[in-house]
Amino acid sequence: MTSSAPTAITFPRRRKPKTDPAHAVYEIDLWLVNSDPPIWRSLAVPADLSLARLHLLIQLVMEWQECHMHEFQTQSGRRFEPGRDVVPIEGLEPMAFDDLREPEDESRITLRDLFEELKEKIAYIYDFGDDWVHGIKLIATHADASAFQQLPICLAGQRAGPPEDCGGPWGYAERLEILRAPDPEDGWHEEIIEWMGRDYDPEAFDIAGKNKQLEAAFRPRPKRASRAGSGGGTKRPQRKSR
Repeated sequence: MTSSAPTAITFPRRRKPKTDPAHAVYEIDLWLVNSDPPIWRSLAVPADLSLARLHLLIQLVMEWQECHMHEFQTQSGRRFEPGRDVVPIEGLEPMAFDDLREPEDESRITLRDLFEELKEKIAYIYDFGDDWVHGIKLIATHADASAFQQLPICLAGQRAGPPEDCGGPWGYAERLEILRAPDPEDGWHEEIIEWMGRDYDPEAFDIAGKNKQLEAAFRPRPKRASRAGSGGGTKRPQRKSR
């Protein structure tokens, strides 16, 4: 009996569920990559939220102070930055995002434009010195926006965001260790404690406070009444020609 080569078995590629373009709300997970213990937020946001507005949302819920540059990246290599005349950032080496393209204007793209499948991920990079990489993952979509008390809204989360300029995930971890077990004879330890604040609590997370901030920041502004055709405006005097 002659033996033959085993037959190759091909497994079908498991397809991710597509997003429904008619759904008005996207539920996303946001977390800090390489943070230990994990720092994360679960959010519900409008599907038509632009990346520029998402940047402001992330700054609020992660307690950043908007002191540094930022960038969004997709797994296909697309990049998004503020403004129309964006330029490439030399030396940026994001984690697991290869073949980067020229940056696009973040104000001209929405989450609905970007996410085509559930479980899809993008990255938000803040402060190219400390290199805070945030993962953003589409968890679910919802048809009924009225099911949420407000939009955007923070649904859950854990732990306080790190202070600005603390050295990235590893620098922050080192500072937390100093807070846990300070050496009273080490002057640098005392400086770190004073800088971070003696009442700083890395475990603190006030979801009600976060949602109040979001409500105030994203509350629709009343439109200004148009002066055209009102008849009550004062005409600017015309300069006479000589």
